[in-house]
Amino acid sequence: MSKEIIAMLVMGGFNLIGLLIVGYGLRDLYRAWQTCSWEKTAGRLIEACIDEKTRTNNKSHRSVFEVKTTYTYDVCGRPFEGTSIAPSYIPTSEQNDHEKLLNTLKSLPSLNVYYDPLRPEKCTLVPGVDGGTFALLTIGIMWLAVTLGITGMIFLIQGGDPDLIQSISMG
Repeated sequence: MSKEIIAMLVMGGFNLIGLLIVGYGLRDLYRAWQTCSWEKTAGRLIEACIDEKTRTNNKSHRSVFEVKTTYTYDVCGRPFEGTSIAPSYIPTSEQNDHEKLLNTLKSLPSLNVYYDPLRPEKCTLVPGVDGGTFALLTIGIMWLAVTLGITGMIFLIQGGDPDLIQSISMG
């Protein structure tokens, strides 16, 4: 197999990874957008705490924090239990932000719980799309921009446009 074919296969794989990241980002965005139309009901906090985990990379250790919740709510007289805070809520290393969230949750006498009317077991405390919802989509788009650019350059270098190659190399 020639070097050019191997390079195109490798770049095709990288482009596929980018498409998958964009696909998951679009899925997350769609799911967050769906929560905007969910019904609201009163809920009660059962438990909330900060979970700390250590993530290890090569030589460094980093703590990440996440508020873990359990709350109850009723839909048409039927009890449900939920754990989701928001569609885009993820663990981060900003401990103070998670402590503020925890304190806010514990100080509320009751919670607004948003649930899917077709599947009431699906719920969240904060519905809708926010900045965090776009994170994976943005990463995927940036990944694709780079890999498609490199793929295009490989194609051009392999003889796609000799005049362009000659003008680049001559200046």
